Amino acid sequence: MTIKVICNRCGKEIDANTYSFSYHQQLGYGSVHDGDELSVDLCPECTDELITYLTEECTIPPLAEGDAV
Repeated sequence: MTIKVICNRCGKEIDANTYSFSYHQQLGYGSVHDGDELSVDLCPECTDELITYLTEECTIPPLAEGDAV
């Protein structure tokens, strides 16, 4: 049985084994979202767009390419 996941951004149905980005986190304190739970699943295309946006907007680059960790 194949589990399907829906991309939060574009709404495209993607195979749970191949989707590109998944983030699930209960948010900490200090913002207007105290205690809220953030759950995001993105298809490969939307993941690429998110990374491009973050790379352009962040002062400290969020992406380490290859095996650089």
